Amino acid sequence: MITIKSPVSPRQDGIFYYKAIFAVPFIVYSFYIQTSEGVLWTKLTNMNTAIFSHLNWWAILVATVGYFILGAVWYSKALFGTKWAQLIKLDTNNPELKNGMGKMMASTFLLIFIVCFGLSVLIHMVGFEDNFLYGIKLGLLTGFAFATTAVSITYVYENKPSNLYLINNGYHVIGHMLAATILVLWR
Repeated sequence: MITIKSPVSPRQDGIFYYKAIFAVPFIVYSFYIQTSEGVLWTKLTNMNTAIFSHLNWWAILVATVGYFILGAVWYSKALFGTKWAQLIKLDTNNPELKNGMGKMMASTFLLIFIVCFGLSVLIHMVGFEDNFLYGIKLGLLTGFAFATTAVSITYVYENKPSNLYLINNGYHVIGHMLAATILVLWR
């Protein structure tokens, strides 16, 4: 007979209990299983967070800043800003346009940080060598496979202009290439 008991509040009635240990942002479940031979400790679900200690957080931050600055240049009047504003019907002369801009920029920076963090984990887990071309290839792969496909799903339903699609997705592909190259070279 096998009974499963919680390591925090063991009970003798043989009912299944679990203890959730919150390791932000991951939840790790751990269980005791008692057999006729004694108590057996097992972890049914466990995310190994040791890889996070090997990440270069400065490289992640620099990659985030690089991707963010690329967005500022990409959507500036010098490149695609004017055309982008026309395609989304944005009145750049509207004084209320600046309301909430700080919150939008902070949100964008945080989201880009999450992308760079994910790229860094992927680079670490795959074990890429310090090679410029690996960064370019990984950026192309993740840019097309993840970023553009996610944006494309939205475009399928919103019926937006194809030029807007190219501007927005081009930014993310180039951003992934830039971030992945920084992260591969600076590990």
